[in-house]
Amino acid sequence: EGDARYMPRELFDDSCSRDLTKCDIFSLGATMYEICRGCLLPCNGEEWQDIRSSKFSPLQDTSFELRTIITQLMMHEDPKHRSSASELLRRPQLLSEEERAFLLERKRVKEANNALRVHELRFMKEKRVRSYSSF
Repeated sequence: EGDARYMPRELFDDSCSRDLTKCDIFSLGATMYEICRGCLLPCNGEEWQDIRSSKFSPLQDTSFELRTIITQLMMHEDPKHRSSASELLRRPQLLSEEERAFLLERKRVKEANNALRVHELRFMKEKRVRSYSSF
């Protein structure tokens, strides 16, 4: 059961096996698509069919990255090509500002730690060279 506006085509096909998690991803993508285009999705008809055939209306005020996530990773006509929820949650475009800031800080710390290791290795190497040269 559900609203046909947000249901993928495979839910209407009794002959195919369905991965309901991929259906849920489609439904979430359809919700996002509806928000981005600023009007309700159709319940049926040619436009309904077009959306399920990966033929989308232009999303003028939506970034290319978000359009790609919605139309190719979430609403692809073939469920096998839809991302999982965990894959989507790793997309930087879907992270909150706080999560992005955290990841940026973690990257900076990792780079600083790597630079420190390089410095420590150089120091240890120079120390060994000095101790050998004193013999």
